[in-house]
Amino acid sequence: MTVPSLASVLREGRIAVERHIDAIEGSGGNWQEETASEILWANTSLSVRFASFTRNQESKVGADWLWWWLDAIDECFGMLVQAKRYFKPSNRWTLDFKGGPGGNQLAQLMRSARELEVCPQYVLYRGSRADLAAICGKQHPGDCPFNCEVSTVSVLPALEAEQFSWNGIRSAADLALQTAIPLEYLGDSTTDGGAVYDFHLYGISEELRALLSEPQRGARHVAKEVFRILAEARTRSFSEAAPTLRLAPAGEQIFTELPDDRGHFSDEYYSNVFRGLRRTPPPYVSEFLQTGVRPPGLPESIAGMVVLTF
Repeated sequence: MTVPSLASVLREGRIAVERHIDAIEGSGGNWQEETASEILWANTSLSVRFASFTRNQESKVGADWLWWWLDAIDECFGMLVQAKRYFKPSNRWTLDFKGGPGGNQLAQLMRSARELEVCPQYVLYRGSRADLAAICGKQHPGDCPFNCEVSTVSVLPALEAEQFSWNGIRSAADLALQTAIPLEYLGDSTTDGGAVYDFHLYGISEELRALLSEPQRGARHVAKEVFRILAEARTRSFSEAAPTLRLAPAGEQIFTELPDDRGHFSDEYYSNVFRGLRRTPPPYVSEFLQTGVRPPGLPESIAGMVVLTF
């Protein structure tokens, strides 16, 4: 039997989510991020292992899930992910990244990801295909430049989401629609966007420069495409580029010397992404793959775990 690629499996998951959203909105109902996530992972089980660590009645908006992208040579890329959905109360979508009591969901996501040494991300669920057709067909004539057709499920770095949040919930939605990466593209190395330009390209290690300059596969492809969003945003900032390198904590991280530049972000954008890229997965990932339950020592705040295998 031919094993389907991770990209094709993620595509099937996205289509299942689209059908659910279309059906719920078509009947006048209101769908939830948690249900969309359950449908996504239930339809990707050929390449994805997942489990919720909380009972359904305990799950909540803003819950943090650990995602690990694992490739054939054991390299992996870790993310801490919150699910968010677009709302469309009128003729424009809205997206509230801060959320929660006191508007601190985003800040807590960033703190937790730093403690776990992974990259903070949002998985974004867009509205129905009818809404998309009305907006994309009107605003994006010809070939759509924003991958709207496959962006029902997409991923956005939390560092960029933080910047978008200052513009209000309507502008945040507009910017996210233009910037977020379709989830299935992260599982497909043929969607490599080419070389990444960055201020520090000639002050970093040869191995990291090669990652950013050449096509990548597996976990390195995921890290590169996530980093691309932040690097492109950094080039639009007028702040001076910091030239120094910071030593990362010793461990299985592939890159341990990274520029300490923050630009206009609240965190060092190199470290924010590449601390999640490892030569081998943390022991708790192997434990999860063997047992399917919460590994000992994992923070109680982690609502679930996903391992996506190339």
